[in-house]
Amino acid sequence: MRRVALKSIIPGQRLAKTVYSKKGNMLLEAGIELSNQHIAKLEFFNIEELFIEYIDSEENDCPSPISGDTREEAKVLIRKIMNSNAVNLDSEYIKVEYYVNSIIDQLLFRQDIVISLNEIRNVDDYTFEHSVSVCIFSLIIGISLEYSDTDLFELGVGALLHDIGKLKIPDSILKKPSNLTPEEFSFIKMHSYFGYEILSKSSNISKKSAEVALYHHERIDGSGYPNKLSSLDIPEFARITAVADVFDALTSDRVYRNKLGINEVVEYMTSSNMNLFDQKMLKCFMKFIRVNHQEV
Repeated sequence: MRRVALKSIIPGQRLAKTVYSKKGNMLLEAGIELSNQHIAKLEFFNIEELFIEYIDSEENDCPSPISGDTREEAKVLIRKIMNSNAVNLDSEYIKVEYYVNSIIDQLLFRQDIVISLNEIRNVDDYTFEHSVSVCIFSLIIGISLEYSDTDLFELGVGALLHDIGKLKIPDSILKKPSNLTPEEFSFIKMHSYFGYEILSKSSNISKKSAEVALYHHERIDGSGYPNKLSSLDIPEFARITAVADVFDALTSDRVYRNKLGINEVVEYMTSSNMNLFDQKMLKCFMKFIRVNHQEV
């Protein structure tokens, strides 16, 4: 069984779960073979997604674990927060809570999560897409670790807002296509402090969530920033987000470099002489990454 957007349904696919209208009336019963008429009926009732049974030709598909609508709406929310002149997270907290819980619910439904980077990422609006992807990747690790619902939620909020401090970094530095000067790099690293400061001011955001913004650039060997913490001194949520953050950053196009291939990134992050990431978190994540055997 898999969740599929209605617009992607092909006549002949079999419905896996009964579909109800928003008023609770049954529209189509589980087990029915979908026809063009059925699809039109669902469109009329504004049904956007449904569950279909697998068929043999689909078993090798690698669908995104998160619906496109959820990703896009969460991205819009991040854009709104980060483009705001006066950050007021409390006014947007209900929406943050909704999208994090929605992502958690959709991930928990998928017991066979396999990440399709081509479907989960849009290279435009990098900062916003990156925030959503890091949230998704972090939650995949949290689910693998069998986190409680509370921990998943706090991890999701922290990961979703981990880069919020960048709103205080001028675009001339943040989007500079050439190498940063030492002064510019020192300033951009301040986004960790700025993010923690912003999140800490919200009464709705826990300290554990806020610490993700502060510590997601710390590294296990002590080479990170801002405090050069090492090993278990780095909060667990930040160690998780660090893995998600670096993986997404390296596999995304940036203004100053092209993305790297998945194989290259996996080899870099799992190298035997690499001591930047928590190995437990890294292994939890890497088991869900499908290496591209056709990658040159």
